[in-house]
Amino acid sequence: MDTFDIVIIGSGPGGYSAAIRAAQHGAKTAIIEEKYIGGVCLNVGCIPTKAMLYSASLMLAVSHGKEYGLHCGEVQARLADIVTRREQVVQRLTNGVATLLKANRLSVFNGRARLLGNKQIEVKSTDGKLISIAAKKIILATGSRPTVIPTFPPDGNNIFNSDEILSLTSPPAHLLILGGGYIGCEFACIFHALGSKVTIVEALDRLLPQMDADLGNTLGRLFKKAGMQIMLKTKVTNVRAEGGNLKPEAPTSETQVSGLIPHPSDGGISAALDNGSQIAADKLLVSIGRVPNSENIGLEKEKIALDGKFVRVNERMETSAKDIYAIGDVCGKYPLAHTALAQGRVAVKNATAGISSPQVSGLSPHPSEMHYEAVPAVVFTFPEIGSVGYSEEAARAAGFNVATGKFNFAALGKSVAVGETDGFVKWVADADTREVLGCHIIGGHASELIAAPTMAIHLGAKVDDVAECIYTHPTFAEALGEAAEDIFGSPIHAIKKK
Repeated sequence: MDTFDIVIIGSGPGGYSAAIRAAQHGAKTAIIEEKYIGGVCLNVGCIPTKAMLYSASLMLAVSHGKEYGLHCGEVQARLADIVTRREQVVQRLTNGVATLLKANRLSVFNGRARLLGNKQIEVKSTDGKLISIAAKKIILATGSRPTVIPTFPPDGNNIFNSDEILSLTSPPAHLLILGGGYIGCEFACIFHALGSKVTIVEALDRLLPQMDADLGNTLGRLFKKAGMQIMLKTKVTNVRAEGGNLKPEAPTSETQVSGLIPHPSDGGISAALDNGSQIAADKLLVSIGRVPNSENIGLEKEKIALDGKFVRVNERMETSAKDIYAIGDVCGKYPLAHTALAQGRVAVKNATAGISSPQVSGLSPHPSEMHYEAVPAVVFTFPEIGSVGYSEEAARAAGFNVATGKFNFAALGKSVAVGETDGFVKWVADADTREVLGCHIIGGHASELIAAPTMAIHLGAKVDDVAECIYTHPTFAEALGEAAEDIFGSPIHAIKKK
């Protein structure tokens, strides 16, 4: 039986980066992957959806060409071709990760891992063969999967989760999306740009309910302006696939006034809503969250404690079992790819304490801990959204004396020049200490702009520091400074607060 210094179970962004870092520290390292190198993010998550969103954004840009003096003629979006390019992108990146693993002399085991106790691991390959290995230390990076509603599970034909909808090669005439979180909103943008009629049903009172309220409310308004239909404070109670469509009933007075009930179609599903109405659509995307892959991997053999279905960890990413760590979605702490990378760095540094690491210099000898004050989140909708730190609501609930500053992109020279005037930058600060608590952006290039506020919070900056920075003109980044100045009531390109 081979014995390794560190064995990492799962090869998503957190897992493979942790494996490479462990090898750089001089540890004899193995990584185990059940399905595909790169995990969900690289294969059916972050990367493939961003490739599709870019195609969708080009389609939208071309459709507005006349506004910019460009007469392009008729342009057709072919989802099958978009999918082909998407797969090429994924293949290129997965090959790159495999090359990195090989270059760092990592042992890669393909199969499903199960803990046997005493830090022994059984790996069952797809052909049924069993391999046993041993580890001095283990890092769990098993990730998550889409939540399934038992009463209407995905069928690969009419009802899809976020993984399976990537199999479509032609856009549905009408796509119904259950869930207005970041996954549902991103797919709404993709298919709306490709010509689908889109309806989003969200149980809470706004889209992106986990983010600052101004972001979700603004995105909902812009989605409606673009022609999507948004149904808030509404639940889907039942779904019938093709051949069992529900007979449409009259909408309630509330929904009739709002005009949110779409016209019936001859699509493949019918969804019953808790307001007594029904929606007929061609396809249903269920995007109501994800659950951790913590079952049937032998956690009980190592007496690893759980919080619900999530693996319990401390700030050092240690589980309740000695020398076993966990990172990424399986922990339930900010389930984002870049969080998993950061957690992986922490776990590896602690796990490799005492191991010679000639390739890594400047490492502190002290244990490493995770800090979550400055974890950015991005939603790649049209327009993009970036958020970091406290929302205004959360800051008030935490007891801060909150001050906010906001600047609309419509007043920014670069935004007007390129025709991307929707959205704003919003800072949240402590009015007493002037410390930056959070920043929330909706608008052009928000996914890139949020990096600067993330660093500001990480370094403990004050809003005075943000306001006094010199920002390149003309750029979208100027809105960061103007919004910070708005806290003092003194932005240059906006009417001063009374």
